[in-house]
This record gives sequence, structure tokens and C-alpha cells, in this order.
Amino acid sequence: MEMIILTWDQSIHEFLLYMQGNGRKLSTVQRYRYDLVLFALWVENSEDALQRPFKRNITTDRFKQYLNAAKTNRNCSPTSLKRISGVIINFLDYHGVFLDSVDRGKQELLQLHNFASDTEIERLLQTMKSLEELTPYQIAGRSHILNRNLLIVRLMIYYGFSIHDLTNLTMQDVNFGQGVLLPTAAGGIKRAIPLHETDRKLLLATYKDIPEPVQPRQNTLDPLFVTFHHATGTFQWDYSTDSPKKLTKIAMQRMLQKEIKRANIHHLSPTTLRNRHILDSLRSGISGAEIKVLLGMKSIEAMHRYIIFWRSSPLSDNYRKIWRAHI
Repeated sequence: MEMIILTWDQSIHEFLLYMQGNGRKLSTVQRYRYDLVLFALWVENSEDALQRPFKRNITTDRFKQYLNAAKTNRNCSPTSLKRISGVIINFLDYHGVFLDSVDRGKQELLQLHNFASDTEIERLLQTMKSLEELTPYQIAGRSHILNRNLLIVRLMIYYGFSIHDLTNLTMQDVNFGQGVLLPTAAGGIKRAIPLHETDRKLLLATYKDIPEPVQPRQNTLDPLFVTFHHATGTFQWDYSTDSPKKLTKIAMQRMLQKEIKRANIHHLSPTTLRNRHILDSLRSGISGAEIKVLLGMKSIEAMHRYIIFWRSSPLSDNYRKIWRAHI
């Protein structure tokens, strides 16, 4: 499949639509356009620059030459140069042109321990499927919540779901027929996440594990993940909302902490699982802009430190696998 070649004008227009969709004001977007048009004119050194194909071979040196030219020829202030630099970097990032060794603001760089390893993930999944180190009391209720807990963890590992995503899923966000989940991203926009066949079956099994009287009602705001009460051996009903009782963020975190402790893994967390998913998405050829949309991130800037790590840090043998669902 051939890559569509955009002109500078088309590339700038597409990026500005994206920024508008992220809540940038019209006046800000107009300022971005002005900065990017000047950059295109300088790169092409031609009045018809906007009609020429957008160049993807822009280097860090070329970018720095432009900033020096803007400072010298247009007498730009340090504040203006910082703004221009940020706009161009984000524009290039959006189009998959990543510049190394440029100032991206104050960001804490990621290290290898910030990413879940193959051993940790495999150990967690293996332990969750077993009855290892569970008390008779815990074993008694295990069959009711095993599918639920596995689905939650698999959605983190293979699809990059956050705890926030998971606790806010309602039955309106579930399409059993198509095997799609529709979590709400930043700004209230839903994103469609198709599930692998294994996870489609697990989703349906999770739903069917809940007895019909307290089962979440389809196409309603009933929560997908429901609280289970071990003492009574039943899923709970919330009479204040007249719906199944939602599995809260704290309860979900505690569940994961207990499974991690049982698996004897000390550094695993929802964050390291999500980080690993992002890293593996980059390794699979998914662009930063696409990952931003798929994971419901607020801005493309959130991807910078992941791309820096991916480009600059060699991975050990414990990071060979790609933990990402292939639909």
C-alpha cells in the first residue's frame, strides 16, 4: 500500500484540525498556521512552497538552522522562539518525523524499569489462572470473578486501557456482536477498540458470570465491571442508583495489587503495563499520533518520552515479545 503524499498545505491543515479537536482556540490555531507556513517557505525557499510535497527528511540540524534564521532575520524573542519550536516539533511528531536531541520541555525520561517485562507479564497471567496461595475462603468465590479479573488485566496489557478507562466502562460502551469496546477519551470522545477473539469470548464470559437478577442491562449506563461480595458469594446491587454496584477504581487497584503480590512481582503496576503497551505499539510501527488517539491521551506531547526511550534505549532479552492484540 503506497503512502499518500500530502502537500505542505494539506499537512498543515490536517495538523491544525487535529489541534482544534484537542481544544485549541481559533486564535491559537491561526497563530500555529502562521508559524508553520513561514517554516514551509524557508524549507522550500520558494513562494509556491505550500503546493509542494511535504518533506519528511527534515533533520534536527535543519530545524536548528531555521530557529537561528528566525532569531537573526526576524529578530524573534526567546519566548517567540520557544513557541515556534514547540509548534514545529509537534507538527513533525504528528506526521511521524521525530527529531532527536531537541528541547521538549521538562519531561522525566523513562528507563527500562518503567516498563513491564516479559517475565513479569507472563508470571502475572499464569498466577491469575491458578489457585496458588489462595485461602479456601478466596477459592470459594474465585470462579465468579476469574474471568472478570483476567479481562481487566488483559485489557491493560494488550490494549493499553488505564484504570480510569476500565472503571468508567458502561454497557453503552459494549458491543458484544462486533466485539468492540468504546471507552471515553479525553474531551468526552469515544474511541472504538476492537477485541481479539480470545478477549471477545472473555468479555461475554465475564458478563454471563453475573446472575441475571443483578446482571448489567445492555445499552444502559449500568457498569460493565461489577463488585463481588466474597462474604455472601454474590455480585452486589446499588440501591441508590438502582443498578449493579460498580467496581471502583480503588477496588480494581487492590485486586491488581493482590494478584501482583501473589505472583511475587514487586515492580509491576497499571502504569508499567500501559507503558509496555505503548512501547510495543511503537515497535509495531504504530505512529505516536495513532497511539495518542487509541489510548485517549490528551496531547501528542504525552508521547515524546516514549519515542525518546524507544529510539535511544536498547532492550534486553526480557522485552522481546510484543504484548499487543493483533485483530
